[in-house]
Amino acid sequence: LESSEKKTEEQKLSNNFTNECISFLTTYYDNFRELDALPVGPISDRTKEIIFKLKEHKDLLLNINSELTEADSYIIHHSIKTTFLVLAIADFLKFPIHKQIEIGIAAMLHKLGMQLLPAQLYQKKGSLTPKELQVIRTHPVISYKALKSAEFPVSIYVAVLEHHEHIDGSGYPRRLTGNKISLNGKILSVASAFAAATTKRPYRGGLDGHSGIMDLLKGKGT
Repeated sequence: LESSEKKTEEQKLSNNFTNECISFLTTYYDNFRELDALPVGPISDRTKEIIFKLKEHKDLLLNINSELTEADSYIIHHSIKTTFLVLAIADFLKFPIHKQIEIGIAAMLHKLGMQLLPAQLYQKKGSLTPKELQVIRTHPVISYKALKSAEFPVSIYVAVLEHHEHIDGSGYPRRLTGNKISLNGKILSVASAFAAATTKRPYRGGLDGHSGIMDLLKGKGT
């Protein structure tokens, strides 16, 4: 009973921390849209907090609620979930702390460019038209330009630019192949894809964790 109560309390704390991260990123994105502000300090500090929390509650944070309502911001939730995944991977790969911070910031901001696109595009329930798809595919470049202009480290804005590249050259925006894609870009690509596949949206179901992993493994080599 005591063990169960402790687990429930830890889950509550993890949920509260996740909500704090979502609130932080919502405000950060709002300031970007309204004031064109992208300060490095606050998002670096938030990334350090996530790294610390993952050491204490990794299992709980990697199993945050993945069901969204119509009112929820998919971009914000997706970015936070991707950040938790990316930092867990970086820790497993024994990245030094400064490298973990860099890839964590890249994960939080990898959908930044979406904020400047019409919301109806990424919230559309049906299939995108070729023209709409072309517009959506500009978001990594928009993010890249904004982060570069704000003088973020090169490793951050390059990873953001490359998070939709595929090792067989079928990705975008530059159709890079193999080792021409940075390691951070590859990790971010995998984490973002898994986060998207395992999130339940108002118009479709989400895969469970095991199915999400198997879905990724089907893409091995591509």
